Amino acid sequence: MIRHTRYALALLLSAVAAWGGADPQLLDARTTGSGLMLYRPGVLTYDNYGIEGYRPWPQNVLTRGANPIYDEFGKFLVNGVEVYRLQESRRFDDAPGVFSGSTINKPGTYGSYVNRLVVADDSYKEWQTRLIIGDRISTHFSPLVLDQASLNGIRWDLASPSQGFTIAASRLDRPIFTSRDAGILADAAFASYLLGGHWQGRFRTIDVSGSYVNLFRVNTRSSPDWNGMKGQLPDVAQVVDYLVVRIDDSSPRDGEGARVYDIQMFIDGELRTDVVPFISTHNVDLVNRDFPNGDAFFVRPIPPYVEVLLGLQNGEFTPHEPGPEGFTKADARDYVLYWFPIPEGEEVESASFEALVSGNYRIGVSEVYALDPRSSRDTPRTRNRATFFQEVAGSEGRNPAGARMQRVRFRYGRQTGVTVTGLGVSTDVKGFRFKADWAHSFNFMQYPVGQNAGARHDRGGDAWMVNVEKDLIPQLAVGGEWFRLEPDYTTQLMVTDLTLSAYTDPPGPFAGELGTTDQSLNNTLLLNSVDDNDDKDPFPDSFFLPSFSDNNGVFPGLDEDLDGLPDTNRNNNRVPDYFEPFLLYDVDPDDFDYGIDLNNNGVIDVREDDQKPDYPYDLNRKGLHLFARGRPQPGLEVTVGSFEVEAIRGGTRSQSLYAAAAYRRQVSGRSELRVANFAKRVKDDIPDNVFRYGDIASFDAFNPRATTRVFVEDELLMQDSFVNTAFVGFSFSDVRRFSGKFDVKHEANAQLDPERSGSNLIQLWTAVARSDYRWQLGAFEVSPRYKFMMRKRSDDDGRVHALSEVYSYPMVLARYGLTERTSFKVGIQGFPGLPSLYRNLEDDDQNFETKNYLFMLSNRFDHSGYDLALNAGYEVNQRRMDDRRRRIEDVDYELFFIRMVVGLEPVI
Repeated sequence: MIRHTRYALALLLSAVAAWGGADPQLLDARTTGSGLMLYRPGVLTYDNYGIEGYRPWPQNVLTRGANPIYDEFGKFLVNGVEVYRLQESRRFDDAPGVFSGSTINKPGTYGSYVNRLVVADDSYKEWQTRLIIGDRISTHFSPLVLDQASLNGIRWDLASPSQGFTIAASRLDRPIFTSRDAGILADAAFASYLLGGHWQGRFRTIDVSGSYVNLFRVNTRSSPDWNGMKGQLPDVAQVVDYLVVRIDDSSPRDGEGARVYDIQMFIDGELRTDVVPFISTHNVDLVNRDFPNGDAFFVRPIPPYVEVLLGLQNGEFTPHEPGPEGFTKADARDYVLYWFPIPEGEEVESASFEALVSGNYRIGVSEVYALDPRSSRDTPRTRNRATFFQEVAGSEGRNPAGARMQRVRFRYGRQTGVTVTGLGVSTDVKGFRFKADWAHSFNFMQYPVGQNAGARHDRGGDAWMVNVEKDLIPQLAVGGEWFRLEPDYTTQLMVTDLTLSAYTDPPGPFAGELGTTDQSLNNTLLLNSVDDNDDKDPFPDSFFLPSFSDNNGVFPGLDEDLDGLPDTNRNNNRVPDYFEPFLLYDVDPDDFDYGIDLNNNGVIDVREDDQKPDYPYDLNRKGLHLFARGRPQPGLEVTVGSFEVEAIRGGTRSQSLYAAAAYRRQVSGRSELRVANFAKRVKDDIPDNVFRYGDIASFDAFNPRATTRVFVEDELLMQDSFVNTAFVGFSFSDVRRFSGKFDVKHEANAQLDPERSGSNLIQLWTAVARSDYRWQLGAFEVSPRYKFMMRKRSDDDGRVHALSEVYSYPMVLARYGLTERTSFKVGIQGFPGLPSLYRNLEDDDQNFETKNYLFMLSNRFDHSGYDLALNAGYEVNQRRMDDRRRRIEDVDYELFFIRMVVGLEPVI
């Protein structure tokens, strides 16, 4: 009886507790009707989120997988999760089960909890310190030593009011960006690292700095007593079949060229007369489009080993023999290759050369190695691969053909490490500004042979610059710059490693981005402590993983509003806005904008896009520049100057005497006048090549149907010229609801070549006019707009393609606010009887007309602390070529889209 009473009491208490803690809505539903049912109703009521709002489930990634964490002494640290781990381990023996190598672990919590960035800070008295671990850490020591937009690694800073210290580290060739790739790339037996340190101190008015950066390869399977600063090749090196020496003309446009009389090879320090090379001659413009060497997408040249070695076997290739004069010429675009076979079965530890050459020459060396030494030498397509050519020597100055015959010695090796040291001094006091930087690079090389037995050598260079400016009076300043960047100076480490396929070959984390590493990168990474980042955004312009490089294109000098997007590509696609309907109203191509072109390649300097590290000056350059700048009255600035820049190797030269004037005045509170002129007397035969948008077949820097970014060689149109650029611009805004802008530019290049009778004149006229009117009635807004563009280019000698073209863009934009958050927008560009058109007055079969319609519903809202915008629309685009023989170029498509964007700041 007592037992049953206990059970009854327990059931009663449970029922009371359940009744008190239960959901009344649930109890009502379950007690409807008679008796207790086994029925499980699930969701019992209809939810309408339009009324109630949506409540997301809470999530806490920290507590979900948290565990007690202890340090290596067993002391409790925190109840949490590990978000980052870096380990470097070595062993003296080959004990099984003990991993030796480089490990970086960034688990999912590194991204989901700390957003791939950790900052630890502390302070003591006047000292402040921060340790930063992240994927994209902006790190700048010196433009000659280290300048990275987004270093993937660790940075530690320590600072006081007068002193600053920074240490940075990064695993360059195997960085971890996402948890997706961490499992494959976390552990590496071979890796390449960056270690750097920088100190900067202020002594009264003088700032002094010192920098040290080391890029080096590591073989983590070797013992811990190796010299890590010089680096080390992997202990499994490929067998070298050939060393190939390349001789180019270092000044290809002057008709002088280089002469090669003989090249001899030394193996392990001994002259090897038994190693007889064969010679082949080539032209850089004559490329086998079948690309049998697999080099279709390579950024640097390699020897045509498949063509040449197979050609030797089947008799299709005959080695070149020097003429009766006893030399082989490398002239203009022609170059010469000497192929040295490495003796089979011989343990080679070093290889060097002695070349007898004259004239203007540049020498490089490449290596043809065997992927599998057991395969036949008769199958170079499968057996062999080749490294990129490394420049090892060159003639200084400019020499007549056959002049300055000399013996040049050089050695071959793969890079194992680059160490760069630098010093800097600067001040800015009482109108005196001074800045000087010096740096030296140690380029460590090693002959590739197993067990790291190859001989080492160093090939380094210096770089320095001095900038001075002094205000004589408030309205007048004088200054100058003096610099020299030797061709052997480098901050780049070239890493050839067959294990890099873990990145891009299936099932690697980046499979599909590049094709295979072999096909796209030649199994080689070009790592640099100084980025190519012409547009100065948070992303490097060049990186071996496209997903890490610049994601919005490279548009230098085109972010005047500093919003992080180029002003010519605000919709962040692959097409410049000046080619797109509606967007083109506010954007002009480079040719229509005014700017200074000091390197004389026809592109204003702030818009140049190259593929070079962002050194303050180009490599292989030395020069002196003097100038004076005055401000005789408010709004007017006048500058006169003179400079001379010379290529150290090759002897090409740029000389310029210039005068520039710029005037800006507010005509009224809403109007502005701009007038500028830049005149120069110039002699320039240094090619400065760039990338631009245009037509590949016959390059036109602004073709209205060309959206391809192509490499453009400098045509050297200012080898001996007087050049003047004049610009007038007027703009007004919101004058009785009208706004407008009118720009006119004229460029004149008077070529004064003394070898011709008379002179030649190249002219370029551009004009842009745009205006818009804004009218509003309640929630309805309408804005008629019109833009007109004209470009005309002429050349008396016909060397430059003549142009005469106009562009007309009538359009109307309308908006109706349905609610405070939702609006309906309409855009029409081109109307019946008033189309949007392009007219080419030199070639009328290029003419076309376009009509563009865009209807869009926009909604702005917030959710869970985020600002969001939803756009849904319908777009119609039509283009009709006037010449119906070209109707294949017509465009007629429709597009329906829904687009959602989210941000942390209010949507504009």
